[in-house]
Amino acid sequence: MKIVLILFIGCLVTVSGIAQNLDSLLAKQEEIAVSLQDAEQFYDAVTEYERLLFFDVNNKYRFKANYRIGQCYRAGAKLLEASAAFNRAVISAPDKEAEDSARIELIKITILRHDFGTALTMIQQYEMTVKKISTARYWRGWTYMMMDDWERAANCFGLPDTTEFLRQFCIYVQNQKYSPVKARVLSALLPGMGQFYTGNYFQGTISMGWNVLFGFLTVKSFLADRVFDGFAVGSLLWMRFYGGGQEAAEHYAAEKNTEIFNKSLLFLEYEYKGIKL
Repeated sequence: MKIVLILFIGCLVTVSGIAQNLDSLLAKQEEIAVSLQDAEQFYDAVTEYERLLFFDVNNKYRFKANYRIGQCYRAGAKLLEASAAFNRAVISAPDKEAEDSARIELIKITILRHDFGTALTMIQQYEMTVKKISTARYWRGWTYMMMDDWERAANCFGLPDTTEFLRQFCIYVQNQKYSPVKARVLSALLPGMGQFYTGNYFQGTISMGWNVLFGFLTVKSFLADRVFDGFAVGSLLWMRFYGGGQEAAEHYAAEKNTEIFNKSLLFLEYEYKGIKL
């Protein structure tokens, strides 16, 4: 009986020693992975975090490792892999606070992937389950900004507990944008005006000049009873420049809006000091 008891105690001591040794090795493995991540060796860090997960039989590090893998993949611009990692972090979160943190990162990655419909659905679910309305409004506003819908973004930031600076910024960007429809209508009413509206004065002058010239030649041909010449000049030249001017004005407005959008995103990325994607 004593021998059995001694063997049992010995097994307990051995198992305890192995467990302590394993914990020490896992802690050391986490330290190596974190140091690589801090050194911005992101893909090497991912390898070490995955090794940590492989040996973590008790799932002690499952949340932290997946969360940090998501951060590494995001830093390396691998958004699909980052999304999968943060999703695993949500599933393995040890508490509600950790789960909320991972869900927000997952929402941000989804916005960066330009999967805006999914992002808005996730934000709505977050708002309903977590009841953090101001946080949901904030990221919904960011989604609309990335969608180039500055008016709706301003409405989100204009609600209580959101950012007044971003609301004003969205209003400013919206006021800077051009209307492609307005540009086309102006060119239809007076050739060249759509280009003037978008700041393309040289192109507007050229468009107006060609339309005046070919319009004059068309009318002159009809007045001189040269009907064929009138139809030829009018349909092949005048109407071509007239319609082309409208398309060009609409195109210039869209180009200007793209420039405004890109400049706005660059400002948010490098100048905005608040919480961002």
